[in-house]
Amino acid sequence: MLKVCWDCLFGNGQQTEVVNGTALNGHTVGSIAQRENEMAYKIPRPLQNEDVIEVKGLMRSNPERICIALMTGQYNIDYNNVACEVEARFIDGDNMVLRTIVNGQMDEQVLERERPSDLLPAEFTFAFKLVQDYNSDRIEIAIGQSHLAEVDLKHSFQDISYVTLSHDILKVNELIFKFN
Repeated sequence: MLKVCWDCLFGNGQQTEVVNGTALNGHTVGSIAQRENEMAYKIPRPLQNEDVIEVKGLMRSNPERICIALMTGQYNIDYNNVACEVEARFIDGDNMVLRTIVNGQMDEQVLERERPSDLLPAEFTFAFKLVQDYNSDRIEIAIGQSHLAEVDLKHSFQDISYVTLSHDILKVNELIFKFN
């Protein structure tokens, strides 16, 4: 008992990074937000082929934009290396943007035929499926039950460590990891 009290008062010598008092397998569960209204979630294990990440959430009324991203970074989010980001712009063109960033170099694809005002209800579901083929790795993106697009992956599956949501997101209802 004395040892337990001693550890409580003076620590046990183990250095850990913990956000909000929570850690998962010794890794930080959260990260410092750098985007407007950003919510960041640590992926509990390295991703593999056929893994699926499903995000169910609620948008604010009259949203201007929302962003959902799969981010890299070992202990903190690396904003210079984004595996896949989906941005829904409800104003300024009413379109969807797919984005990847490698070492600070951004690659953007505007999906002008996909209108977020038509695709996204206030309670939305995004799914990201990691697929490995003979020639490439990619992420298949779906909104609800509908296929949205595919993004060629420029980072390895194992580098993806965080799921982030930002801007006009009111809350995350569910975050589901379906590991293969």
